[in-house]
Amino acid sequence: MKLNRYLQRKENGIYYFRIRVPASLRPFLGKNEIKKSLRTTCVTEAVKRALPFVELIIKMANMTDANDLLRQLRDAGIDTDKILNFEIYGMQIGDVKVDKLSVDPAKEGDAEAAALFIQKAAESQERVMKIPEPDPIDDYELSTVIEIYVNEKHQADVWNEKTEAENKQLFDLLIELSPVQMAGELGYKEARSIKEKLLRLPPNINKVNKYSGLTIDEIIELGDKPRSLSTANKILTRYSSFCEWMVKHGYCRDNYFNGLTVRQKNKRAKDERRGYEDEELIKLFNYLTELEEKHTYYYWLPRIALYTGMRLEEICQLHLSDLRQEEGIWVIDINDDDDKKLKNASAKRLVPIHSRLIEMGLISHVDNLIKKKKIRLFTELKKIGGRLSHAPSGWFSRVRRQLGWVNLSPKLDFHSFRHSFATQLQRADLPEYRLAALLGHSVGDSESFKRYGAGATIETMKEDVELITYSCFE
Repeated sequence: MKLNRYLQRKENGIYYFRIRVPASLRPFLGKNEIKKSLRTTCVTEAVKRALPFVELIIKMANMTDANDLLRQLRDAGIDTDKILNFEIYGMQIGDVKVDKLSVDPAKEGDAEAAALFIQKAAESQERVMKIPEPDPIDDYELSTVIEIYVNEKHQADVWNEKTEAENKQLFDLLIELSPVQMAGELGYKEARSIKEKLLRLPPNINKVNKYSGLTIDEIIELGDKPRSLSTANKILTRYSSFCEWMVKHGYCRDNYFNGLTVRQKNKRAKDERRGYEDEELIKLFNYLTELEEKHTYYYWLPRIALYTGMRLEEICQLHLSDLRQEEGIWVIDINDDDDKKLKNASAKRLVPIHSRLIEMGLISHVDNLIKKKKIRLFTELKKIGGRLSHAPSGWFSRVRRQLGWVNLSPKLDFHSFRHSFATQLQRADLPEYRLAALLGHSVGDSESFKRYGAGATIETMKEDVELITYSCFE
């Protein structure tokens, strides 16, 4: 008999012994299956604990009917007419001893159902199948396994610098959250503990001064507002991917983080962030005009984003050579040449430069930088964590805070410029493929667009971009 067929593991990791009741007997039992918790998360222990149930069923299968079992019980001095439940003591099966097993003989057809099922389901005449012990787990510290995992990803070049830095930080957090040091000691209990603490931790614990020098438990004790569920779920998903990798490489037995994310109410991506309203843009640019211009990006970043729909990092990493003429039209060439990084392959594109940006002096500014033999549009930016947008992102967060645009739902941030750009073109009934070309999105699932289409002409895209108007600059 293949015992592991009758073992079922629940989401909480607990194993159950489960057998189905034959259809002919279900009306008598009032159930489709018989299920018993084995109260363990270890498959080896579950097998051992299931053996007594199998032994009892096999004994029943050797009798002609349930009455035979009841007669033997009466002969043993058990009055089955007066009690509903009785116990069998001292059952010995190999090296497994069961002190007590509870039985309910008053349930009509119960013994017969179990006997018939075993007779039908057993695939061999073995009384008990011996389950082999699982392969031993290599004895590695969790920190060492994480280092191996990160190095593998680095060598495969599947993470950019920003993603690698984020993952290193999250795995450092995993080491702090883990109640065990050895990878092989991880289990469902430990994964639940990590999840529970993660859900109570506030965001930015490595950046906020008051958390410096405190342990995870001490930070939790402060009772500060925890990070968002969506952020916690992203972290748990990364831990699940890592644990899946550990299973495949023999560092632990199961993916203990699988299914631990917290289910949230479904939200559309467009509902998480919105574009700016006219009055908000007026308020923003009035504030920026009064702000001391310490860096050139204070002026140009919001304006370029508003009229091109470009992402923040895409703008920050522009080279002067990326602003050029194509067919007599000024364009921005968004590419991954040299040390530049793009979100994906679709992000590589040409975006015509809006006439308003030219009127504001963008081309003149580029010419002046070329004369000074500069290479990049924003020479003051330095890479931090693998990205040039680190300082501008922090600057614009401070601007939003001054304007009271924090903790809003939907969000209102730098990426909202891109939403404003897209919204105006959607309202102009721009065809999807032309909007996608400007935003750097893939165009649906159509193979004709993905493989064969040459796309819109630069002249057409220029006309599309010129549809963008903002009252704050009119």
